[in-house]
Amino acid sequence: MTSEKSIAAEKFDLKATKICKSYGGTEAVKDFNLTILSGEVFGLIGDNGTGKSTIMRVIALIDRMDSGEILINGVDACENAKHYRTKIGYIPQANALIEEMTAIDNLKLFSLLDNKATAEKIDELSKAFDMDRFLHKKVKHLSGGMARRVNIAAGLINSPSFIVADEPFTGLDATQRTKVIGYLENLAKEGVGQLISSHYAQNLESWSKSIITI
Repeated sequence: MTSEKSIAAEKFDLKATKICKSYGGTEAVKDFNLTILSGEVFGLIGDNGTGKSTIMRVIALIDRMDSGEILINGVDACENAKHYRTKIGYIPQANALIEEMTAIDNLKLFSLLDNKATAEKIDELSKAFDMDRFLHKKVKHLSGGMARRVNIAAGLINSPSFIVADEPFTGLDATQRTKVIGYLENLAKEGVGQLISSHYAQNLESWSKSIITI
C-alpha cells in the first residue's frame, strides 16, 4: 500500500490504460485508454449503449474494471480508491438526490466539509447556478432543470481535484448550460481536470482539449 504522504500531491494527473469491463458476459468497454493532466478537459461522445456511463463510473472509481490500470499521479488508483474517491467529483447521468429532502439538505448530505465550509460552498454554487429561490424546496417539487442543477452542485460540493460528469447538460436550458460550462471552465483554469460525456459535441468542442468518440 502506498503511503498517504506520496498520494497527497496537489496535481491530479490521471492515466487509464486498456480498461475492460463486462456485465453478465456482455462486453461494455474494451481496451479504453485515456490520459488527462491537471486542468485538461476531455469530452466523451457517443450514443446510448456505447459504454460512456460505464467508462465514467470506472474512471470515478465507483465500479471496478475487469482488467486494465488507472494511475493518478503515477499511483495505482484502485489500490487507493478510498482516498481518491474523496478527490473526484462524480456527477451521474441520473439524479442521485433524495426526493423527500430539500435541495440544501441534499447538498449538506453530500458534503465532506465542515459546517462553515459547507455553507460557504453551498452559497457559492447557489449563486453560480441560480438556485437561491428553490434551495429550501423538496427535490420532488423541483422541475427537471432545477433538480439537474442541484445534482451538478452535489458533485462539486467538495471542491474536487478531478471531475467526472456524465451528461451534465441534460435538462438544462441554454442559459443554465452556459452558466454550468462557465463554472467548469473556471475550474479547469484552476487546474481541475475533467472528463465530461455528452450526446452532442457542440456542448464540448469550444472548450475541451480533446473529444473522444466511442
